[in-house]
Amino acid sequence: MIPAHDEVGWGQRASEVGSLLAAAVLIGIHIERLVAAPLTWTLAIAAAAGAVFADFISGLVHWFADTWFEETMPILGRRLLRPFRVHHVNPDDFLRRDFIDTNGDVS
Repeated sequence: MIPAHDEVGWGQRASEVGSLLAAAVLIGIHIERLVAAPLTWTLAIAAAAGAVFADFISGLVHWFADTWFEETMPILGRRLLRPFRVHHVNPDDFLRRDFIDTNGDVS
């Protein structure tokens, strides 16, 4: 049997929706502050450095989740480690998930 991401209950779903909404609000606040700031050459450098840093950190977390610990580990195992490992064996599993289920845990 091909492994698949665990189904979530209503409590986990509510937590994921809340996390996504909080992330959207924080992004909106940062965009508002960015628009109000004077545009200088440092803004372009900061944006480029932020993109590189975010890419590095997401790659580091991905490698860490694929390499270390066990899927049976409390808290992180079922909701972080298992999905990272399942997508290598069964990449189509993400295609059957909706936006909230795919992105809620990482927001």
